[in-house]
Amino acid sequence: MHALKKVSFNIEPGSICGLIGPNGAGKTTLIKLILGLLKPTEGKIKVFGKNKVDKNSKQQIGFLPEESYLYDFLSIRETVEFAAKLYTNKNHGLSRVEDLLKMVGLEGRDDRKISQCSKGMARRTALAQALVHDPKFIILDEPTSGFDPMGVSDMKSIMLSLKEEGKTILLCSHQLADIEAVCDNIVVFYEGNLVVNGSVQDLLKESKNNMYQIASEKRDLFESLLKNERIDYEFVRSNKGLENFFISSIKKWIANS
Repeated sequence: MHALKKVSFNIEPGSICGLIGPNGAGKTTLIKLILGLLKPTEGKIKVFGKNKVDKNSKQQIGFLPEESYLYDFLSIRETVEFAAKLYTNKNHGLSRVEDLLKMVGLEGRDDRKISQCSKGMARRTALAQALVHDPKFIILDEPTSGFDPMGVSDMKSIMLSLKEEGKTILLCSHQLADIEAVCDNIVVFYEGNLVVNGSVQDLLKESKNNMYQIASEKRDLFESLLKNERIDYEFVRSNKGLENFFISSIKKWIANS
């Protein structure tokens, strides 16, 4: 049994790539392969142009896992400083702590113990921890988990700011509105297979070419006409662009496989 099957795609430097798919699609396996925590049984994975995820490559990767595993007895500042000291260039990391605390919205609250933090504050701390060594490639797994709407907005702004700095980001999320808002490209997985890979803008534009907008009060009339003509159809909400595309892509792949 293979967790991933003949998957092949590139992430362009300086871009934000969205990784989406239902539970069990193979997203976590892919992340572990990139991080060097798993080795592929077939094929190869290149990080920074290298076939092997070595120590030097890992020094340039930042990872925010879905769950924030932090030490309760440390303060926010101590947590970020502790992470900085784990890397080869620890002095550079320590010099970034102040700016990072400000970036993630924890300036002035950094003396609070992790045990006293809300989930949102813990996520902000974990993000600062993931960025402390100034990585070139950043993997974010459900980064808006635990955030209120204001926190979600802050996180999206941070991702776009990192992109402006030239960072490359792989964003794994079930929040498709967030993916649509910040990503340049998306990769859709289903049961270990790559279903769709391409530009968000182009894919949504192509999807809309096969859609027609009708007034809600006319739905019954159109439904009756389509049934009489035996035409396959589906009603979707017009304000759910990427969500509609994702669901229809998965259904189409299942039907053709």
